[in-house]
Amino acid sequence: MSEQSASDTEYVAPLEQLEGETEVRFQCGIAAGDHFEPGDPEYCPHEPETIVLNEPAFIDERGKIHLPGRPGECPECGNPHEFRFNGVGVFFS
Repeated sequence: MSEQSASDTEYVAPLEQLEGETEVRFQCGIAAGDHFEPGDPEYCPHEPETIVLNEPAFIDERGKIHLPGRPGECPECGNPHEFRFNGVGVFFS
């Protein structure tokens, strides 16, 4: 059995996984959650899509993620707050 180095098993916080990315998989958080069925007023059919950011994603000194050039809202339902980027849930206020 091979030994793993500490860097192979070190925990990386979800937002840190996005840092430096310029191309990300984007989906509305409502659609990704599967909490609503078609026909429900809250249902969102947005499928994941790959988007290219204007600049690499970065985390500021307050620990907030920035994804320059990301859509400001879901193209399907207009949700402006909750999204998934590469599977990581991000909430913008």
